[in-house]
Amino acid sequence: MADANMLQRAIAQTPESFARAGSAYALLPICVPGAFHPKVSIRLGSDAGCVIIGSANATAAGWGRNREIVGQIEWWRKRDDEDANASRQLIRKAFDYVAPWLKEAGLEAMKRKLDLIERDAAWLFEIDANDAPLALSDGSLVDLLCEAGKGEAGILMRLAGLVGTVPVTRLIVMSPYWDANLDGLLGLIDAMRPQEIIIALSAHRPEFPLDGLPLIPDARFASIFDGNDRARFIHAKALLIQTEHWDHLVYGSANCSDDALGLADKAARNAECSIYRRLKAGTGLGALGLDISLPIDRKDLYPQTKELTDTKCDAGIPPGTLEAAGNTIRWTPSNRITEPEGATIVIAEGEFPFHPTRSRGRSVELPSKPRPPLIARVRLTDGTLTSAVIVNDEVSLTHAAPGMGDKRLRSAFAKVELEDGDFLELANLAAIIFSETPQGRRKAVTPATSAGRARTKSSGSDAEHEVYDYDSPEAFRTAMAASVPATGDSGRLNFDDPDAVNLLRTILRGINQPQQEDGDDADDDTLYTDEMPQSEDDPDPDHGNRLEAVSER
Repeated sequence: MADANMLQRAIAQTPESFARAGSAYALLPICVPGAFHPKVSIRLGSDAGCVIIGSANATAAGWGRNREIVGQIEWWRKRDDEDANASRQLIRKAFDYVAPWLKEAGLEAMKRKLDLIERDAAWLFEIDANDAPLALSDGSLVDLLCEAGKGEAGILMRLAGLVGTVPVTRLIVMSPYWDANLDGLLGLIDAMRPQEIIIALSAHRPEFPLDGLPLIPDARFASIFDGNDRARFIHAKALLIQTEHWDHLVYGSANCSDDALGLADKAARNAECSIYRRLKAGTGLGALGLDISLPIDRKDLYPQTKELTDTKCDAGIPPGTLEAAGNTIRWTPSNRITEPEGATIVIAEGEFPFHPTRSRGRSVELPSKPRPPLIARVRLTDGTLTSAVIVNDEVSLTHAAPGMGDKRLRSAFAKVELEDGDFLELANLAAIIFSETPQGRRKAVTPATSAGRARTKSSGSDAEHEVYDYDSPEAFRTAMAASVPATGDSGRLNFDDPDAVNLLRTILRGINQPQQEDGDDADDDTLYTDEMPQSEDDPDPDHGNRLEAVSER
C-alpha cells in the first residue's frame, strides 16, 4: 500500500524498480487528503502473527542507512498470558486499520488475499481490537494511535486525553521534518503546557525552521547521537511527555506537523500510525536510547533544507481499478471519471479500446498476455490521460499467494476460475484433492472418544485409508468438531483446507451456469451475484467472482 501521488512519481521516475509488482505482490495506491504516511508491516499465519510499526519506509535508506525507530508486536498460539492477549488485540487493531483500504480497492486478487487471511489466520477474528490502552505485566500500557485522514480527532488530541490534566514537567520532541509555521509543535505545546521543552536534533547537522524560532522562546535544543556514525540521517519520530508518575511515549510515522498530528480545532490530513506506551516516570529516555545532556546553541542551528512533501492527489485523474486476468484487462472507472464511454487503455504494447461488460464494468481483450510489470493509463474520449498505475494480475497473484495446499492444485483451480481452463485437469488431480496429504491431515480423535464410530481399513494402490461408519448424524458432528484444529477461543468450525474451498467454489460455479430459456432477454431483470454468499458489508456488490447473469424470477 503506497501513497497514490508518491507512487505515481516513482512509476514515472524509476519504472524498473517495479519489476515484480502486480505479479509477485499486489500494489495498491491509496489516496487521502494529505499523505498516506503509515509504515506498517503485518504478517499473519495459522498460529502466529507479527506487526511492525515505526518510522522506516520500505527503502534501502529506511531499512539500512537511516536512524529509525520501530516497535514489534508478536503473538504465538502457544503463549497464554496477559501480554500475549494484549499483543493479539493490537494485531487485530492494526489489521482493522488497513483492511478498509484493502476492501475498497475492489480487486479480485485482494478479495482472495483477504479470504486467505480469514481462513488461514482464523484466530485473528476471534478477538476484538482494543478500544483503550492495554496493561502489560510490567505495569506499563500500550496502544496503537491510528489516523486514517478522514476528519476524526488527530493523534494530538487523543494523546492529550491519555495524559490527562496532570502537570507535564517536560516535553521532548524528535522529528526530522516540521511544518514551516511550527503549527504542529505549537499545538502540542498548547495542549500539554509543559514546564520545559526540549527539541532533539542531529549532532551532525541540526536543522530546524529558523523563521519559527521566535515562536518558541522557551524551548531549548539538544544534540543526539554524537558518535562515530553521527552523520546518519535521523528519520525517527518520537514524542515523550514526562509527568510526575508516568512517561508517555509516542513513536511511529508522524512528524511534528499539523497535518500529521492534527490540532484542537483541525483534523489531521495524513494517514499515520504510531505506538503509544505509558512507562514509569524517568524510563522513557532510556527506552529511546537518547542522551539529551549536550545542548545546542540556537546560533548553531541550520535552516531546514527539505520541506514536508506535498502529496495531495492532484497529479492526475486516478483511473480507478484496473486488473488483469490472462489477456483480459477489467476496468472499473474512478468516481472522478463521469464519461467512460469510448475510453482506451494505453500500455507499452499499444492502445486498445474498452468494451462494456454485463457486470456494468468495462474490459479489453489484448492480443497477447502482456509482460509484467504492466504499467497502464486510460485515455478518455476528450484525450485526457489518467495517472499511471501498476495493473495487478489476478492469476499471477493467486499463484504467488502463500498458503496451504498442493501447488499443482492451486494452478489448476486458477486456470478453471480465471482462464477458462479444462475441468478434466481437475479430474486428473482428484486423487490429491481427496487423499490425506500432510497439508490437509488432521489429528483424529481416538476410537475410545468417538462415540458411535466403527473403523475399518480400505486398501488402495497409493495408500491405506481409514474408513469410519457413524451411528448417527450427531456422532458424526461430534467427531468432526473434535478433529478440527484449534483456532483459538471460539471453537467454531473453520474451513482450513484450501483445496476443499476451491473445489466447492468450482462446483458452485458449474451448477449455477445460466439456463436461458427461449425468449428470455439476457439484459433485462438480471441478478448479478457472487459465487459465494455476499456479505452485508461488501461496499460494492458487483465486485467478487461473478457468475454470469441469472434471470431474476
